[in-house]
Amino acid sequence: MSRKIIGLDIRADVLCAVSVRNSFKGNWIDACEFVEISKEIENGFEVALKTMMDKLDFSSAYCIASFPADQISYRNVTIPFGDPKKIRQVLPFELEPMLPFQIDTMLVDFHTNKTPEQTNTDIIAASIEKSKFSLYISVLQSLKIEPEIITIAGYTTALCLINLTDLPDKVLFVDIENKNCTIFVIMNRQISLIRSFPVSDNPTLKVESISKNIKRTISAFEETLSNEIQIDIVIITGHGLGDQSFEHEMTKSLELPVERLDGIRDINLIIHNTKASAWVPEKMDNALALSCIEIANISTINFRRGEFAPKTQWALYKKDFIKIAAMFLVVLVLMFSNLIISTYTMEKTLKNLKNQIYTTFRTSFPEVKNIVDPIQQMKLKIEENKKKSLLPIESETNIKSIDILQVISVYIPIVIDVDMDRLVSGPENVIISGSTDTFNSVNDIKNRLEQADMFKKVTITNADQSGNRVNFKLTIDLKI
Repeated sequence: MSRKIIGLDIRADVLCAVSVRNSFKGNWIDACEFVEISKEIENGFEVALKTMMDKLDFSSAYCIASFPADQISYRNVTIPFGDPKKIRQVLPFELEPMLPFQIDTMLVDFHTNKTPEQTNTDIIAASIEKSKFSLYISVLQSLKIEPEIITIAGYTTALCLINLTDLPDKVLFVDIENKNCTIFVIMNRQISLIRSFPVSDNPTLKVESISKNIKRTISAFEETLSNEIQIDIVIITGHGLGDQSFEHEMTKSLELPVERLDGIRDINLIIHNTKASAWVPEKMDNALALSCIEIANISTINFRRGEFAPKTQWALYKKDFIKIAAMFLVVLVLMFSNLIISTYTMEKTLKNLKNQIYTTFRTSFPEVKNIVDPIQQMKLKIEENKKKSLLPIESETNIKSIDILQVISVYIPIVIDVDMDRLVSGPENVIISGSTDTFNSVNDIKNRLEQADMFKKVTITNADQSGNRVNFKLTIDLKI
């Protein structure tokens, strides 16, 4: 899975951004932009940033930004312990006598230099006015840019030189802008001093102006060390560099070897440049270095602390989470309400059904007083009534009542005046009762039924005159 890292290098007069796509397969420069900040308009920084955003997509990116180095105060301090937490606690008290501002109006972070044999820790404290920093970060946040780290311009390039290149023991790294210059004195792969100073923007005087300030800085540093140092090489970069003759002139002026940095070439990270046609190393190396420290996991000074600390993902999306939670709660309440209503309705329906069952049972079987399980009791009653019915469904002889009726209707012709009142089917015989016009008709019916193959014997069990009709009962033995 790849991620997008954007290094945003903010200077007094220009912006530069480099977008690097980082994955297990390697690193690719996806985009690079360089925008000048107009001094003729009041909100030149914001306008330049909007122009940058029109050209480069900041969405879903891990952003690291820098702050102009000339607006930061640097102090070298020695602390008698090395615990970063303790250093952070005592540093404001150490710095307060050294700064021309109230310490509570300043943002402070530090770079540490400590070797295993040292008991004390040499640090470079960097402090910036909160009011200035607040203006910058408010513009960034208004445009939905939320850098995780805001550090010193040029400082991360020095860190990359120390951690990702093969450096000599004594190096000067010089970051040159149009009107400012920042020097990083690197001794034994440690940043020992940071100084920023204005320089002439006149091309003919610029090299001389920079060289003088470099010499002063080295001289002051030698006094601090009480020892003369011999610089091995001067490495330069920055959008304020001139043509290739610039380093040649600096070499003559300083009487030291001067080399122009090319970040893609010199930094020991495999970076594939897909924007080679638009790439200008001296303009873009510092922005590239901002991305590189994240890729290489190099610790850096970070002013996003305290009240200016980046918002957590919870803080950023707190309102959205609350809205979603509220909606989810409403849905839960509705679901719970619906469940309660459904349960109540179901219980009410079930109660009505039970009442209907009891009512039906009492109506159908009023003789039953003890009702325990009306459904089961009703089934038993129905079975009892089936056995007593006129037309049982099937006898034990497996001769169906419908078949018996069919035989009777076949053997008793329609010309005989007869009315059947009842038929009771048993396992071995059938009893039929009815009425006819004469006793002779009773005998005729008996004789005709005896001719049926299904019947074994037909007996007249009763025959009596009632008015002008003769009531009879016949017992028919079945052939089993």
